[in-house]
Amino acid sequence: MPTQANTPIFTALKNYVDTKPTSFYMPGHKHGRGFPQDFIDYIPQIDITEIPGTDNLHFPEGIIKEAQELTAELFGAKHSFFLINGSSCGILATVMALCKHGDKLVVGRNCHKSVIAALTLAGAIPVYISPEYNEEYGISAHITPEAVKKALGENPDAKGVLITSPNFYGVCSDIREISKVCHQHKLPLIVDEAHGPHLKFHAKLPESAMEGGSDICIQSAHKTLLALTQASFLHVNSELINLTTLKHYLVMLQSTSPSYILIASLDIARQIVAEKGEKLLGELQENIDELKIKMKNLPKLSIADQNADVFNFDPTRIVVHSRKLGISGFELSKQLIERFNVYPELCDAFNVVFITTMDNNKADFEALFNALSVIHEENKNRPELPMKDLRLDIIPERAFLPKEAFEMKSERVSLSNAVGRISTAAVVPYPPGIPVLCPGEKISKHSVEYIQMILDLGGNVNNIDAARTIEVVA
Repeated sequence: MPTQANTPIFTALKNYVDTKPTSFYMPGHKHGRGFPQDFIDYIPQIDITEIPGTDNLHFPEGIIKEAQELTAELFGAKHSFFLINGSSCGILATVMALCKHGDKLVVGRNCHKSVIAALTLAGAIPVYISPEYNEEYGISAHITPEAVKKALGENPDAKGVLITSPNFYGVCSDIREISKVCHQHKLPLIVDEAHGPHLKFHAKLPESAMEGGSDICIQSAHKTLLALTQASFLHVNSELINLTTLKHYLVMLQSTSPSYILIASLDIARQIVAEKGEKLLGELQENIDELKIKMKNLPKLSIADQNADVFNFDPTRIVVHSRKLGISGFELSKQLIERFNVYPELCDAFNVVFITTMDNNKADFEALFNALSVIHEENKNRPELPMKDLRLDIIPERAFLPKEAFEMKSERVSLSNAVGRISTAAVVPYPPGIPVLCPGEKISKHSVEYIQMILDLGGNVNNIDAARTIEVVA
C-alpha cells in the first residue's frame, strides 16, 4: 500500500541509473559524465532566485547579459538568448513575434509539434512544404531550396520560412541556398536546429545554421551539448524580425521563476564546447569511425550515412537500418534495451537512432557493437522484411486554420469512421515526427490508412488512443 514515505519518481530514476545503462539518447551530458565536478557539487546550493548579483533572465544587465554575449560571439550571432523552457519556447516566441493572425508562414512539414502550437497560438496560416524521402532507409530527408522557392513564389505575402535541420535522423538541409532564396524575398529564415548546436565546432560536420546565413536559429543545448534538459539557445542574426517584440514574447512565455541551475548549465555548456569542442568531437568521430569499420562484419545491419551521396548527414548521428536482418526497428530497439541495457533515442519501422555526443566514450561504442553483434548472429538467416513506403508527401486539404479548429467543439470517433471529418489536433507518428494531420485538416482515406499502417507496424501515433480513436470537430 502506498505511503507518504514513498518517492515513486525519484526511486524509479535512482534505480534506473543504478543499472548503469549505456546512453545513446538525450540529454547530451550522458548522466552527468561531462559536467565539471564543482558544478555537480554546487547544484543544490545554486538553486536560488533573483538576488543582488545574480541578474535577471528577463531583463539581463549583469552576469546573464555577459554570458549571453559570450554565447552570441561564439555562435556568430548578433544576439543570443538563454531559454529555460526548451527550444519549444524559442519557437513559440519567434513565430508569434513574426506572425499576426492571418499571416502566412512557409513551414517544413517535418516540423516539431511546437511549431504547430505556435501557428495555433498566433492564428497564422501555414504553407507546408514536404521534405524529400529516402526510399532505401524509409526516412524523411531534407527540404530543398527549390521547394522553398516554389512556396514563396506562390505565396508572396508570406512573412518568413521555418525549417527543421538537422532532422531526427541527422539529415541536414542546404541552409546556405535556402537562406539566399529567403533573402531574395527579403524574408527571414528560421531554423529549428534543436539537434545541431554542436555542428559549428568541427570541420567534418555539416555547416551550422548561423554559418549558412539563417536569420534566427533555435538550438537545444541539452541534446548534443551538455546542458541540462530544457536548457536551450536562441540566436538572432538579422534585422528581419523585431527584436523588441521577440523579447516581449520570451518574457511572456518563459517561467517567472527561471532555474539558475539550468542557466548555469548553459554557461558551462558554452564554455566547454568553446574550449574543448573540436578535440572532443574529433575523439567522438574516431569512435564512430571505428564502429563503422567493425559494422562491416555485420552485413545485414547498415548505417544510413554510409550512403553519403544521398545525405548531407551529421556523422555523429548513428542510424542503424534493420530491415535486411529481418527484424523491425521497434524489435531491435526493444532487444537492445531489455537484453543489453543499451538505450537508443528512438526507433521506427526499419531504423534505430542513436544520439552520440562528446560525452560518449569508447566503452559505450563497444557495448553497442557487442549487442548488435549478438543480435545479428541470432537473426542473420531470417528473410528480409518487405519494404513499405512511409513517405508523407500528400498534404491534406485544410478546412480551418489551426487556431479555429483548436477552439471548436470536438468529439472522438474511431479511425474507421473518421474519413471526411476535420481533425482538431496534430496527429503525429513518432517517429518520424512528421504530422499526418494538423489541426483543421480534412481526414482522408489515405491519412487513415497511413495511421493504421504505422500502428500495425508497432509504432506510436500522438493523439491516437489505444482504442484507435481520433479527435475531430463535432
